[in-house]
Amino acid sequence: MATILLIEDGPGIGGQLPSLLAAAGHRVLWCGGGPTPLAACPLLRQGRCPLPDAAELLVFACPLDLPLRGRSYRGRHLLRAYRAHPDYGRLPLVLVAVAPPHDLEGPGSIELVETFTDPAAVLAAVNRLLQPPGHPPIRSAADPGRHGSAAAG
Repeated sequence: MATILLIEDGPGIGGQLPSLLAAAGHRVLWCGGGPTPLAACPLLRQGRCPLPDAAELLVFACPLDLPLRGRSYRGRHLLRAYRAHPDYGRLPLVLVAVAPPHDLEGPGSIELVETFTDPAAVLAAVNRLLQPPGHPPIRSAADPGRHGSAAAG
């Protein structure tokens, strides 16, 4: 399957996702927005990070408008940094949010999953994004249908 980077800050939908994604055969890497509460993530600090370097898909489940715990930046800043990056912006992205920012850069596909939804909807969005072009989507019992989608271009 795929290597997925789960970017989340605190409890919420992200709490159930690692086991759900792993049960579907994916390798899950986790990022809480930075290596320590006192330091920004390597992406914001140095422009690169080994976690997205190893990922095939991103799941971003941080609150967009609140400061990330112990950091001076908000989820929106981190999301924009991922999308504006020449490599990471090409990765498919499942964005767990109430509404996406309108000014996201990056050519990678985006699926929007509402914040307070069943975590299985995230898995369904991951499955859709991982489908090769021209193939019908994989549907499972946990896939209640498309919860929202936005194509970045």
